[in-house]
Amino acid sequence: MSNPETAPEALLRELAACPEGPRKEELRRELAKLAALRAGATGEDGVRERDLRKIPCPLGWAKARMTLEALEPGELLRLKIGAGEPQENIPRQLAAEGFPILKRRKFEDGTAELLVRKPETAPGAAK
Repeated sequence: MSNPETAPEALLRELAACPEGPRKEELRRELAKLAALRAGATGEDGVRERDLRKIPCPLGWAKARMTLEALEPGELLRLKIGAGEPQENIPRQLAAEGFPILKRRKFEDGTAELLVRKPETAPGAAK
């Protein structure tokens, strides 16, 4: 799918025509990845951003993970997370799944920002 604007529509058409099975699951995953990328924005420095400050855990982690999965290996993501559980759980999950946190910033309002890199190899893959 070379045109990202038509990719979701083509995937949706194929999904509707596809019988239940592995291909249908693959199409669902691809659509979820596209949705995750579109939900994020790109900052002034060209780094993708995902604002999860108002999203509680574990949903915040799920959205962060989907966005990271949709990135290319080596690409950066700036995650903005809320205070409390998200600051405890999201960095721990990132580390457990092999996503390096390059930078952390805490703000006076209790929120935080993490700069994360998607590894060159799939998280959890044997090296």
